[in-house]
Amino acid sequence: MLTVALMAVAIGCAEKYPLYDEPQDKLYFDYGKQGADSVLIYSFLREQGTETTVYVPVKLLGFLSDSDRRIAFEQIMTGEDDAVAGTHYVAFTDEAAASKMILPANQVEAKVPITLKRDASLKDKRVNLRFTIKDNGEFGLGLYSNLVFTVQFSDKLEKPANWNYFAEYYLTTWSETKHKFIEEALNCVVDDAWLKKLGADASAPSGYDPSYDYGYVSFIVTKLDNLLAALNEERAAQGLGPLEDEYGPVEFGF
Repeated sequence: MLTVALMAVAIGCAEKYPLYDEPQDKLYFDYGKQGADSVLIYSFLREQGTETTVYVPVKLLGFLSDSDRRIAFEQIMTGEDDAVAGTHYVAFTDEAAASKMILPANQVEAKVPITLKRDASLKDKRVNLRFTIKDNGEFGLGLYSNLVFTVQFSDKLEKPANWNYFAEYYLTTWSETKHKFIEEALNCVVDDAWLKKLGADASAPSGYDPSYDYGYVSFIVTKLDNLLAALNEERAAQGLGPLEDEYGPVEFGF
C-alpha cells in the first residue's frame, strides 16, 4: 500500500485535508531557515583535496516508493561567473554523479551529493552553480517557491555566515583584507565557530547569542585595534599609508 508523503490527514479532528492525487510525484528544495533561493557558500582554501562533496536537501511531494528513484538537476546560467560543468563540478548528467542523485526507497527526503572540483581559476574568483530540479519522468517540479538552489564556491577567503549584522557592530564590514589581518594578527582561523564565540550566530532568530560575553568581545576588539595601530605605524615608517580595503582604511567597532 502506498503511503502519502507530506500530506497528513488529521485523525480525530474535524478538519480534513485532501489526498495527494497528482499523476506524478514531485520534488522541491528544503531551504530550512535560509529562506527563498537558498545559497550555500564553500571555499577550498583550508582543504587538501582536489574535490569535495556538498549536499543539497530535497523533499518529496507525493507517494513513497519501494525502490530508489533518480533525481535530476539542471544548471541555470546567470551570465556572471557561472560554474563550468567538468571544470568546476562534475556534471549532473555524468553517470558518476547521476548514479548518486537518488531519493532512497520509502524516504520522503534526501541530501543529494554534488561534487565540486578545485580548478585553478577558483583562486581568483567565486563561481556560481545555480540549478533547479529537472523533470525526469520520475519526479516533476514541486513547490514553485522552492525550485532554485545556488552553490557559490572558490579557493580563497569567503565571508562566514556568522559575520552578520551583529558581528559587523564590532568588526565592521567584512573584506578579504580585514579577514586576513585578523587571522594573521591573532594567529587564528576566522570562521563561523570563531565568530560564534563572539556571540554572532546566523542560525539564531535574533542573529546572536543573548548570553554572549561582552567582556571577551571587548578584549578581542581592543586587541585588534592595538595590533592594527602597530601595523600602521610600521607601514608609516616604510612610507606606506594605513592598511586599506575596498571600503577605505581598515577599522574595527566601538
